Amino acid sequence: MRRFNRPWLIAGVIASLATIATRWWISHGRTQYTIWPDEPAQLAIARFASGGTRWNMHDHSTWRPLYATLIAPLHWLFDDPIRVYQAALVVNALLGGVATALLVVLARRLTSLTTWAAAAAAILVSVAPAALFPTEFVWSESLVVPTFLGTLLALLSFRERPSLGVGVAAATLAAAAFGSHSRMLPLTVITVAVVALEVRRRRLAATTGALIVAWTAAGFLAVTAYSGFVVDRLWDEPTTRNSYGGIVAQLGKVGATFASFVGQSWYLLVTTAGVAGLGVIALARLARRRQPGDTDRATSAAADARLVLAVVGAHVALAMVFMSDRWRPDQVVYGRYNDAVVGPVVLVGIGELVTSSSVRRLAQDVVAVAVATAVLGGLLVMLRGDELSEGAGVRAMILGLQPFLVGEVAIPVVTITIAAIVVALLVGAVAGGTTRLAGGADPSGKLALWAK
Repeated sequence: MRRFNRPWLIAGVIASLATIATRWWISHGRTQYTIWPDEPAQLAIARFASGGTRWNMHDHSTWRPLYATLIAPLHWLFDDPIRVYQAALVVNALLGGVATALLVVLARRLTSLTTWAAAAAAILVSVAPAALFPTEFVWSESLVVPTFLGTLLALLSFRERPSLGVGVAAATLAAAAFGSHSRMLPLTVITVAVVALEVRRRRLAATTGALIVAWTAAGFLAVTAYSGFVVDRLWDEPTTRNSYGGIVAQLGKVGATFASFVGQSWYLLVTTAGVAGLGVIALARLARRRQPGDTDRATSAAADARLVLAVVGAHVALAMVFMSDRWRPDQVVYGRYNDAVVGPVVLVGIGELVTSSSVRRLAQDVVAVAVATAVLGGLLVMLRGDELSEGAGVRAMILGLQPFLVGEVAIPVVTITIAAIVVALLVGAVAGGTTRLAGGADPSGKLALWAK
C-alpha cells in the first residue's frame, strides 16, 4: 500500500470540495420532496427524532433511521420546513464530499493511478449521473455511500494489520451503514467473517476477535432496537416487504431472480459504459490464488481484490434477490441499490483503462465486456421486453439511465445497449492508443500522456 502523504491529502481535499460544489449546485434550488414515500418517511423520522410532531406513515414500507437522525438537529435551527429541506440537501452535498475523499483513498490502495489521476477518477465516479443525482433527494443514499466505503476501507486495513481498534472501527461503520439502510446488512456479516478468518490464521488473538464480534453484535442489536422504537411510533401497520422474511421468500423464485440478475447486470454495464465490467475483470484477475514467486505486495493485493469482490458482490446479489419478481419497468433493471456500492469497482475499471500496460489484454477485456453487454441486452428484451416498453417507471430508481431517457417515454433497451457498446469501444480504443504511445510497459508514461 502506498504511503498517504501530503500530495494525496491535498488531492483528496480538492476532489472532495469539487464534489461538494457540484452536488450543491444541482440541488440547491429544490424546495419540496418528490419521491413518495421515501422522502416523507425520512422527514417524519427526522421530525420525530428532533422532538417534533408525529407524522403517521400508516402501512408503507419502513426505513432505517440513522440518516433521518443525522438531519434531525436541523429542526432545532430552522422553523421553516423549506429551510429544513434545503439544509438537508447541503448535508447530502457534504456527505458526497466525504465519499469522494474515501474513493481517493481506495484508488491509492487498489490502483496504480498517480495522485491527481486518482483524484480525477474519484470525482468522475462521484459526479456520474447514478452517483450525483441522488443528492437531490432527502433519503438515505447520501449516508449509505460514505458508511459503505468507510467500512470497506476499515476491513481492508484490518485484513492487512488485524487489531482491536481497526476491528471496532469496521464494526461501528458497518452498524452505521446498516442503520442507514437494511440492504447494508452484509457488511455486518462480512465483518464477522473477516475477524473469524484472521483468528483462524492466528494473526489475531481469539479474545480480541471475540471482543470485536461482540461489538459488532451490539451494534447490530442497537440499530435493530432503535429502528423498532421508531417504527412502533410512526407506523401503524408497516408492510413486511422489507423484512427478513420478505427477502427469504424471494430466494425460491429462481426464474425471477435470474431475470433480476440480467436486468441489474445490464444496467450496471450500460450506465458505466462497461467500466464496471472492466473493474470486475481486473479484480478477478488480481484475486487469483497465490502463485510461486509472488511478492508479499502481490499477495496482499490479491487479498484486497478478493475482499472488494466479496463485499460489493454480496450487496449486488442481495439487491438482485430483493428486487426479483417485480414488474414495474424501473424495477426490472433496478439501479438504486447497486449505484451506492459499485463505486470501488468502477474506480478499479478506470485504473485499468488508464494504467494498463498491455494493449492486447485491454482489447480482450473491452471486447468481452461489449459482448456481455450485448448478450444481457438481448436476454433482457426476451425476458422483460414487454414491461420495459410500457414506460420508464419511477426514474429516480434508475438515475444512471437518465442521459439515455431524455425525451423517451419507455426504456429503449436496444438503443441504450448499442450506445453503451459504442462508447465502451471508443473509450477502449483511446486507452489502447495511449498505451501503445506510452510504449506498452510503463504505466507512469501512459499517465503522462493522459495529463497532456
